[in-house]
Amino acid sequence: MMDIDQQSDPLKECRDFFQLVLNELEFLIEEGGFTPVKLDSAHQGERCLVILASSDYQLKLIADRGTLESLIGSSEAARGWENIIDGNVEWYGLYNFIEVALDNHRSSPNEWRELGYKLFNMPLNAKIQDVAKLLVPIYRELANTFHEGRLAEIKHELE
Repeated sequence: MMDIDQQSDPLKECRDFFQLVLNELEFLIEEGGFTPVKLDSAHQGERCLVILASSDYQLKLIADRGTLESLIGSSEAARGWENIIDGNVEWYGLYNFIEVALDNHRSSPNEWRELGYKLFNMPLNAKIQDVAKLLVPIYRELANTFHEGRLAEIKHELE
């Protein structure tokens, strides 16, 4: 496990967020072969970035003043703040990606509205816990999605 206390000052600004991600998503590191590959901060720690990567895909989590952006990208996706590189979308919203990739469609706009309200009004630690609960039963199935060559089809539906 990465020792956050040994990181440079900018990373120490986001210590609590990094530790929260590593603790809540520990199952991905211990069982799923994920490794923290990018830790960064911006605006004196108001924005924090964590990227966890496996050989199959990557997860990007960005905390921005209490909000959480959770994204998924292929193992080749650029490891930085940007989601679109040279006009190509490399990172997708995790919830939307799962809906398309695993045919896990929400049945109504009301369900999406409720999810948005819930995620907007939760504290950051609860948002990370929600991502963990979402991923526990499906993180291996998501890896299969990348192995089966379905990424181009999924990208087409999401873009």
